[in-house]
Amino acid sequence: MSLKDIRARHLTLIAVYSMKHALRGGSGLVYLLVLLLFGLSVGSIVMMPIELAQKEAKKQGVDQTDEQVLDGLVDMGKPMLVRFIGDFSDVPEGETAEEKEVRENKGKEAERRVNYLVSEKPALLSVILFILMFGQPFIVTFSGFNLVSSDVRSRGIRYQLIRTERINIFLGRYIGTLLFATISLAVVIGTISLYLGLKLRIYPTGDLILWSLQGFLALALVTPPYLALCSWVSALIDSPFASLVVSKLMIGGVPLIAFIGKKSWEPLELVKYVLPWGVQTNFFHPDISLTVIATLACFGYTAFFLFLGVRHFNRCDL
Repeated sequence: MSLKDIRARHLTLIAVYSMKHALRGGSGLVYLLVLLLFGLSVGSIVMMPIELAQKEAKKQGVDQTDEQVLDGLVDMGKPMLVRFIGDFSDVPEGETAEEKEVRENKGKEAERRVNYLVSEKPALLSVILFILMFGQPFIVTFSGFNLVSSDVRSRGIRYQLIRTERINIFLGRYIGTLLFATISLAVVIGTISLYLGLKLRIYPTGDLILWSLQGFLALALVTPPYLALCSWVSALIDSPFASLVVSKLMIGGVPLIAFIGKKSWEPLELVKYVLPWGVQTNFFHPDISLTVIATLACFGYTAFFLFLGVRHFNRCDL
């Protein structure tokens, strides 16, 4: 494998073909349907209380503004979001003064992040984007699990090797799949934001547009490393179904091990940094420096998994 073998023209042709094929192929269509179903369902569930409150207020003739309804729902949802980001209110047995100070500082930081999401930004959209941030790693597996696995199994890819190098095939397909996944994300977030702006009319249009663009950018930056991981697994395993299962187990197993393991031994929480799980929520952090670090980390994860994928694909018996 050599970077000298990369040819921009070949990458472009393969990427465009891969993106078009995603619409006709099973994996791309499944990804699009799952993303639409998940994204629109989350949006509907989150916005439903506001819609019901608006209808009930009109029915009873109550003079209640949308902002009052929203403030009530935000007050109800804040404790849940704090617990989701990190609840440090429980006092462990035998806690020292130093440990108490650390715990309280973490609690204040979690509360600051929650206030940023629900007070300084459009709260409903923040909740939707936050849920999508945790769902997208699992959804993207439907897009990348069959990047090369079926072709490696059938050895049908050997005919493409006459015209170009393996690295161009692998990276070209990855780029095409990534473009398709990113465009699909834009459609889902755009649809949710448009509905939120036109139907509920509770946030200024400018704030809604800016926050939806930032949310889309965050999700677009989180997608490449997970897709690169799926691409690597696809090169490792020549069975599409097994590739899908292994990808989901790897993506879901890392945060599960970190969550369960830290209860018995706190340093096990660091396992989450094996994948972007440990940094991806920083895309919605009020501190811009942490957002920059998360961006660089995602680039690093992507480069590492692509390197592993290309290296193994070059060694496959085709």
